[in-house]
Amino acid sequence: MLLRTTFAFALTLVLALVASPAAPVTAAQPPSPLVRVELISETASIRPGETFWVPTRQEIPPGWHTYWGVNPGDAGEPTRIEWTLPAGVTAGAIAWPYPSRFPVGIAMSYGYENGVVLPIPMTVSGAAAPGTTLSLRGQVSWLVCAKICIPEEAPVALSIPVAVGAPRPDPRGGSLIAAARRNLPVPSPWPASYAATPETVTLSVTTRELAPERVAEVWFYPSRWGAIAHAAPQRARIE
Repeated sequence: MLLRTTFAFALTLVLALVASPAAPVTAAQPPSPLVRVELISETASIRPGETFWVPTRQEIPPGWHTYWGVNPGDAGEPTRIEWTLPAGVTAGAIAWPYPSRFPVGIAMSYGYENGVVLPIPMTVSGAAAPGTTLSLRGQVSWLVCAKICIPEEAPVALSIPVAVGAPRPDPRGGSLIAAARRNLPVPSPWPASYAATPETVTLSVTTRELAPERVAEVWFYPSRWGAIAHAAPQRARIE
């Protein structure tokens, strides 16, 4: 559940079990991708034995969107990366920022519009030699949709030096990943509970720390497809 600003509330969702996600309509891939992708680094160098962040950044044209990797919703496929990494470097899973909602009729998808930075942790071996440069390469694939859906892919690459001293923030990448981290889900600091019937799910979070006027948005994003009717109305109540 995403609480951008949160207060005590009860969230009621219509529950419906369905058989399988709707298949997206696809078109032939154009010569050049609609979405521009690149690798950026949080730091200007890396230190042996440490973990650093190498996000992939997507620039998405107006009116189009890509998909949330946790649960794309009723249609869509998440962004994926196949890595070619030097010895001693391992890549972790993408940390997915919370998505936007894209309703189309009785379907609902979750994803990103305009642009998104997807943070990825990288760990470098303690045996990495200072003074050398590591070349990180990958093949990124994604589905971008508007009225039609187009599968796209592109290669990405980044070279980053290995140094002994504390890594300096990358002037561009550091600020982009700092902004992306503010959109990553975090555990609720307040007690939460839910009650379910065959028709509805009621989710409650209780706190005395926030005033009602501070609640800007409340949405439930299921981490697994098929547990709820994604496009069903979500009714929030503050008490």
